[in-house]
Amino acid sequence: MTKLALAVAVIGCLAIAAAAVVFAIDFWTALLIGCVFVAILGGLALRHEEEMTMARREGLREGRERERAQARLLAPLRAKIVQGFSEPLLILDPSRRVVEANRAAREMFGGNLVGKDIALYLRQPKALDVIRQAGESGEAVEGEFATSGPVDRHFMIRAMMLVNDLAALGEPGMRPTADEDPPFFIVVALHDISKIKASERMRADFVANASHELRTPLSAMIGFIETLRGPAKNDDEARERFLAIMSKEGERMVRLIDDLLSLSRIELEKHVNPTGQIDLRKLLPGIAKALAPALEGGDRRLHIAMPPDVPLVRGDSDQILQVMQNLVANAIKYGRAGTPIEIRVTPVAKMAVHDGPGVKITVTDQGDGIAPEHLPRLTERFYRVDAARSRKMGGTGLGLAIVKHIIERHRGDLEIESTLGKGT
Repeated sequence: MTKLALAVAVIGCLAIAAAAVVFAIDFWTALLIGCVFVAILGGLALRHEEEMTMARREGLREGRERERAQARLLAPLRAKIVQGFSEPLLILDPSRRVVEANRAAREMFGGNLVGKDIALYLRQPKALDVIRQAGESGEAVEGEFATSGPVDRHFMIRAMMLVNDLAALGEPGMRPTADEDPPFFIVVALHDISKIKASERMRADFVANASHELRTPLSAMIGFIETLRGPAKNDDEARERFLAIMSKEGERMVRLIDDLLSLSRIELEKHVNPTGQIDLRKLLPGIAKALAPALEGGDRRLHIAMPPDVPLVRGDSDQILQVMQNLVANAIKYGRAGTPIEIRVTPVAKMAVHDGPGVKITVTDQGDGIAPEHLPRLTERFYRVDAARSRKMGGTGLGLAIVKHIIERHRGDLEIESTLGKGT
């Protein structure tokens, strides 16, 4: 506007001078002509300026409308992207209010969290600190936190700032979205690492338990060796007794190492589907022959109830034989002397873990039974209801863990039911 006024003033002065020279008129007349000329030019100039201002305003208004329209188009796309993730994903504004949340996040925190401060639902200081750091630094920030409840859960959280600038989408000349939209968002992703943490704990417990199980018989053997070298060096009776105990402890270590190696091999093959065919009518009768000495020692009998038309099953025959031997061996150890053990085979039209047909095999004993609180942990490595009794009977604490992993490899299901005073 200042440049326009200066230009009009200069033109007015030139017009006064030109009128005085060309028309040979006095100064006051020329001044009057110049003022009229300036007024006409000024009016035209002002009109042009107003038109330019209106055009600029219209352009800005249209630009904002385009931005709002694009923002409205992006909102459903943003929601679809968020919903495409299977793990909890949130989009927050700078004040931590939830803008978008996928189904997994709504199931984790509740369905009404959109529009509310995430701190009302995510109350772990470590997680909120990760979100704060991402908003302040503009960089991706990671962390871990745990939630307590009936089942403790561990999560990894990753938060990063996403600048709310449509120019980043490749639209030339576009400004950031409309003034009512935030300048940036914070994208928060949660990953459940509870199984990883549990595996780490199990691995540490496994190493500790395995070391303990091996150390116990080794310590006993070392003690007996020292005794035989010293006080019992010439005691034939003590030597025979100690050698028998050492032999028993050595056999126990061999069984433990064999079970550890067996469990390791099974875990390596866990994700490889077995391809062989098993005829249970031929496999199961061999168990009674293999365990005949143990059955006779407890005055036990093994009954096998199996229909003649039982179908072939897909599996590894050696591993299924190992499963059955472990289960029957447990029934021999913990069942009452003189009572029968039953193996019952039943064809199943639809398995619980997949839609195909299969076979249900039940091993039943008549014994003291197992208390309900122990049942969920029976397949843990080295878990024993009665550790002293188990060791006395030669158990390694790995039998049911091996059974569980073999059944899982065969895409089957293991169920344990027991009634105190009746059996398992």
